[in-house]
Amino acid sequence: MRYIKSLVILVLLTCLDSTFARTAHFSIDIAEGLLDPTNTGPRPGILVNGTFPGPQLRLKVGDDLEFKVRNLYHEDIAIHFHGIKQAASPWSDGVPGVTQAAIHPGASFVYRWRAEEAGTSFYHGHSRGHIMDGLYGAIIIEPDVYTSRPFHLISKDASEQKAMVKAESQLQALLLGDYTHMPFEEFDHVQSNANAEILCMDSIIVNGRGAEYCLSRPQIDNVTDDTVWKLLDLVNVTGGLTDKGCLPPLQIVQGDFDMNLTALPARTFDQCDPGSHPQANYTVNVKSRDGWAALSFINAGAQHPLLVDVDGHVMHVISVDSQYIRPFTTDQVAVGNGNRIHVLIKLDQPAGRYTIRIANQLPSQVVAGYAHLVYDGIDRPATSSSKFNFAGRPLPGTQGFVLFDETMAVPYPPLQPAATVDRTHKFLLKKLGAPHTSGEWTLSGLSGYNSNLEHASPPLLFEPPDEPSDLFLRTFKNEWVDLIVETEGPISRYHPMHKHGNKFFVIGFGTGRYPWDTVEEGMQALPPGSFNLQNPPYLDTVRTKTSMTGAWLALRYKVEQSGAWMFHCHIQPHLSGGMGMVILDGVDYWPKTPDMYMEWNGFEPPTVAKVDLTDHGELKA
Repeated sequence: MRYIKSLVILVLLTCLDSTFARTAHFSIDIAEGLLDPTNTGPRPGILVNGTFPGPQLRLKVGDDLEFKVRNLYHEDIAIHFHGIKQAASPWSDGVPGVTQAAIHPGASFVYRWRAEEAGTSFYHGHSRGHIMDGLYGAIIIEPDVYTSRPFHLISKDASEQKAMVKAESQLQALLLGDYTHMPFEEFDHVQSNANAEILCMDSIIVNGRGAEYCLSRPQIDNVTDDTVWKLLDLVNVTGGLTDKGCLPPLQIVQGDFDMNLTALPARTFDQCDPGSHPQANYTVNVKSRDGWAALSFINAGAQHPLLVDVDGHVMHVISVDSQYIRPFTTDQVAVGNGNRIHVLIKLDQPAGRYTIRIANQLPSQVVAGYAHLVYDGIDRPATSSSKFNFAGRPLPGTQGFVLFDETMAVPYPPLQPAATVDRTHKFLLKKLGAPHTSGEWTLSGLSGYNSNLEHASPPLLFEPPDEPSDLFLRTFKNEWVDLIVETEGPISRYHPMHKHGNKFFVIGFGTGRYPWDTVEEGMQALPPGSFNLQNPPYLDTVRTKTSMTGAWLALRYKVEQSGAWMFHCHIQPHLSGGMGMVILDGVDYWPKTPDMYMEWNGFEPPTVAKVDLTDHGELKA
């Protein structure tokens, strides 16, 4: 009887929470401005409420959000809320031509969605290459009182667990990213003229500031990865990486294209221009008396996966892509493009300044950035030294080094996919090849997702779902679906694959070809352990492996949210080059788009003129 009473009370409290859900309001103005995060020269970019990156959005689970956007920029825009479920609001996913019409210059739009999952995410431009031009900002969604946290798996001490909960409530988000001095349109134009991909960026920045570091030739050679030396030897190229620390544009990497390398400006691959933000590197302030700090590393960058470590501290990874996991204690985390990795750090070191090191994980460029963890405002250098070199690799003699990436995440509480599926779709990631240019890609293996589709009218979501094609797939409600992603060699590249609308289980990955049509066939042919159906990672973004022989991924999800959802690579030049598709999930229960989105950009008709768009800044619960 006591149990039944407790259950009734819990249900009533849950109903009350739902009944009195808060509506949070957040407004942004998108406008052109100048970016210069490393003090190496300003370039045109995008400011959000006058800042880069945009203001942070902080919510609580259960909040209803009204997110108003006013476009003062000279191009069409759209805002995607990366990793947000949009269970009841597929028209607020923010993909032009798919879930909405683009927001034209001078127009406004209201996105509405409910915060259903605790964790960190970010909003960003999803039109053209606007994310590369600065259109992004962090999202923090705080858990409710009913959330089960895995902190007892880190410490059995109740006071320690309480300190961890407090740290999580004060979570600090670090928006990490690679940065280039070229606006996206110039970047894209240079790639096209040279018929060569630009794989080299200028710097790594944290929350909009950093430095461009130029190493000497001996320093570059000392940290160059062995795989690079082997590759250069294979193609008889001497001299190592360029003076900027970049792998030169090699045919074996670029593909069989007629490259015009004279069209590449010197600063693209070769020239390094040192500089540092006037306010120096970003500082994370913590208080030693709190005992613990919580940080979230969000990779909002366009190209590089990033390695992150903190001098003198280990990290306890507790969440990946807004999903709690069994805590993983590590020296270093690898944060793929679009991934969010949430860590707890025990504040058990002497007060001082500890360096947070962020480096490109790919061997194709030696580039890094820094932030600082500062105890109690004491800014003197700490005595501890790093285990890692400038390129993020362990120093010689380093013992017991542990690296974490998203493929190692075990969900907490336990989650398990279905043992069998109703439908399988296969994808082949590759360049389209000549006569197409070096920057044109495909996910279907046949054709690329053309940027002109951003102007589709009406958007896909607004009409009954089309028949499947090379660029549009269909599923049915409550089906279990496998997505098998294969990358083509000779050098299979890194591709962080992101699905809008829902998470997926990463049930398998490996190197080499995947000639089988289904997971079941692959399980029969591949060695035991190639697949995990017991406790696989549950993510919305996952990387393909780099390999000289091809690579593959197997993803499994249940169709629970009907809508038109993008599935694409989160490297911006790859998406702009065509590496994307639309999955029309749940076509038998297709959502009806409200009139306010069909005709009024999310505003309640006919009160468009009365909407107040003047409130700016960070929203706090």
